[in-house]
Amino acid sequence: MPYLLKEIRGAGGTIDVPRLGVPIAEMANWVLVRRGEEEVLGGDRTTSEANFFDLRAVLARVTEGIFRDPDYVKRVILVLKGQKYLVTQAPGQRTALTGHSLVMEKVEIAKWQP
Repeated sequence: MPYLLKEIRGAGGTIDVPRLGVPIAEMANWVLVRRGEEEVLGGDRTTSEANFFDLRAVLARVTEGIFRDPDYVKRVILVLKGQKYLVTQAPGQRTALTGHSLVMEKVEIAKWQP
């Protein structure tokens, strides 16, 4: 069985609104924590929570009004070792912004090609 990372840490990333074409937040640092760790040990990974992470980030700056506006679709990009990764969140999951702290539950990442 291949090894799965429980946690990934990085510095740098952005949140933007593609329709506006400008970043609305910049990340100082972030951590992805894998969900469903107990399922990794012998469970079915095709339907497992282990395919998802929870994202916690500290934002260096954020335009809160636009971030909180549900009419704007946001795109979250993480930077790790010079590569960019798109963050997608499972439907109906919690996103919380408290000051400059961001939490997004049940997300997946994939390499991003602009």
